[in-house]
Amino acid sequence: MSYDLFIIYLALELQNLCFYVLASIKRYSSFSTEAGLKYFLLGAFSSSLFLFGVSIIYGIFGTLNLFDIAFIIEFYEVYSSLLFISVFFLLSGLIFKLGGAPFHWWIPDVYSGSPTVVTMFFSLMPKLVYVFIFFKLFFLFFIFDYNFINFLFIIVGLSSLIVGIVNAMYQYRLKRFLAYSAIANVGYLFLSFSLSSFFGFFSSIFFIISYMVTVCLIFMFLLSYRKHEFFEFVDSFELSFLSNYNIFISIFVALIFLSFAGVPPLIGFFGKFFIFLSFIVEHNFIILFIALLFSVISGFYYIRIIRFIFFNSVNENIFIFNISSVVVPFVLLSLLNLVFLFFFDIICEYLFFLIVQLIFV
Repeated sequence: MSYDLFIIYLALELQNLCFYVLASIKRYSSFSTEAGLKYFLLGAFSSSLFLFGVSIIYGIFGTLNLFDIAFIIEFYEVYSSLLFISVFFLLSGLIFKLGGAPFHWWIPDVYSGSPTVVTMFFSLMPKLVYVFIFFKLFFLFFIFDYNFINFLFIIVGLSSLIVGIVNAMYQYRLKRFLAYSAIANVGYLFLSFSLSSFFGFFSSIFFIISYMVTVCLIFMFLLSYRKHEFFEFVDSFELSFLSNYNIFISIFVALIFLSFAGVPPLIGFFGKFFIFLSFIVEHNFIILFIALLFSVISGFYYIRIIRFIFFNSVNENIFIFNISSVVVPFVLLSLLNLVFLFFFDIICEYLFFLIVQLIFV
């Protein structure tokens, strides 16, 4: 809620300190310790980039209040190479923390080394926080030259899509697979940011919410299975256990990955649909075609997971998953994912006004 860049920096660092501790919370695990150390070192580097940009801005304007900076830029037309350099460092720090390419290399290692519940938290909360920070900077600071900012966002968005999709095709470890999938989804966010329109921002918020629902579902399944069956899925082909012993749960897991792929009428389809619709509204058909092409390609590795579930035969013995006592929230959220089409009209208007209040109030 702050409008001071230094207070925003302190709030982000306080949050990141908690993330470093969470990543290394298993002190006696070498994987968790390695993940926490990598996250700490690279997170400190990204924070230094952000702080360097803040220091340049203070040297130019003599203040860090976003309203004052916006007033000076608009009425005094302060344009200089130092301003563009400061914006570049600000964006580099935020892109690093959000996990966009080419600052993405820490995400697979941190996701795979952290405990599963911590990986779930990393997949949900930080992205929503940084998206709203981008909104605040857009409306109150990046008002001097949208072309420069949009070009950077297009480069980062396309790079994230390429890196995430290409690497996800060769990943069989579930956590690393979800990490590269997250990088690809961040690419859609940056492409929507490049439109610099309110509809683009609204579509990105809706995309983040749909992505969070889907990620929450897959991690809820993994955590529930580990708690009650004392078995953790490490590789994606291990999901073939499900169809052999519990077809009910395997159908719901297939729905989750179909939602990731953007198959209607699941919530993941609507997230991508509004991203593509924002490109059509802004008449940006080149980026629309590229995003559609990458969306079709990304469907390959999600459908491959479904092939592992239903068409791979295994001979190993594994316990049957207890439906009644474990997966009630999981099933309810899956049904929410499935029937989202029917009550979307009710939610859309309230979500629109919520975004307006969060940004401007």
